[in-house]
Amino acid sequence: MGASGYQILDDDGPADIFDFFVERFDRGEDPGAIEAALVEENAEFLADPADGHLFWLGLAEAQWRCGVLRPEMIDRVREIVESKVDEKLWQGPDLEKRRKVLEKFLGKLQVPKARPRRPKGVKKRRTIPAVYRPGDCLALRVSDGRYAAAVVLGATGADEAEDGSNMLGLVRYLGSEPPTLAVFEGRDWLRITHHFYGGRLAQAWCPARAHKKQADAIALVGRIELGPSDPQPTTLFVASSTTWDLGEQMIWQDRWDRGDRR
Repeated sequence: MGASGYQILDDDGPADIFDFFVERFDRGEDPGAIEAALVEENAEFLADPADGHLFWLGLAEAQWRCGVLRPEMIDRVREIVESKVDEKLWQGPDLEKRRKVLEKFLGKLQVPKARPRRPKGVKKRRTIPAVYRPGDCLALRVSDGRYAAAVVLGATGADEAEDGSNMLGLVRYLGSEPPTLAVFEGRDWLRITHHFYGGRLAQAWCPARAHKKQADAIALVGRIELGPSDPQPTTLFVASSTTWDLGEQMIWQDRWDRGDRR
């Protein structure tokens, strides 16, 4: 799942928003400009009826820690808590735990952080280009030792400020051996139906800087030509966009398809 716990930043979406804001705040960028850029770049995320509200939770956490939380943001979080829109994503005992986390979070926002984060200034670093080209076919070794299959759907280049990244999309495969090129040519794009994902395509942006840590679990199988009927790069994702662990979604979906609803 996209969330590994009940806390605000345990969910991949808010965590990415938080990281984006803090990274630019550390460079000395204007907080209002950072927020505007986030809103513009995450239009699809914000429009998602299931988890668009998570964007504001991640942004509120970042602004609070940096000492630049706007009063309007507190009102927005209060509206999320009182409307119970977040509760649609949780069930059973998890629901009560999440409810308490949100109530505590709202209370925290109403008291300014005693020692807020301060900008660290711009630090020059070497940026890393995207690792793969669109159309590259990857075998992903997942946590149980089996293999999933992903096609590179997009790539962003590196510039002075940003590393490159690749958008991956899963095709339906989970096996003891790496997938052959025929698996990718079949284009059986995986749609996530487990838990609350509602049939969303399994896609995620994966940063080049994080690739090295997981490179041993990723192998290039070959290439296919992408066309207009293939999935297009998007800002929506179902897995962490700070790692290359999208293949774990195939494990979750396989369990769900076999009747395991945990």
